[in-house]
Amino acid sequence: MATYTVSTLTTVVDCDLVISMATKKKDQLEFQKTALERLLTVSSENSVEIEEELIATNAELTAEQTLVSTLSNGAAKKKAERKVKQLEYKQYLLTTRQIDFNSVAKLNRERDLMLIQKQLDELTTFIAEVEAWKRTL
Repeated sequence: MATYTVSTLTTVVDCDLVISMATKKKDQLEFQKTALERLLTVSSENSVEIEEELIATNAELTAEQTLVSTLSNGAAKKKAERKVKQLEYKQYLLTTRQIDFNSVAKLNRERDLMLIQKQLDELTTFIAEVEAWKRTL
């Protein structure tokens, strides 16, 4: 348990101010914790959906590229080439999203969540020490 130099606080008003600032910080951390917990839940669900959509897009892209290579120059080939470009862009977006939801990103979010929890625990200790000191004034 940490010991803070709360004895430097000389008035109840000083204690109230410190407690208020610590409580605001704690509220911010609680919000971040909730957001990260939600993101972890959603990312697990999304990673499967993204993988499935990427597989389908890759298959469709391969088929369109094959089609383009067999068509002679003309309107149909231009239309197929546009479709290939659209699918390549979709593939790029899905790959980018997949990186956002991969295991490394998940691990980093879990670490961030644990760090926030440690900060919350320490703020609770800090507030308790200041409140205890305040009662002695």
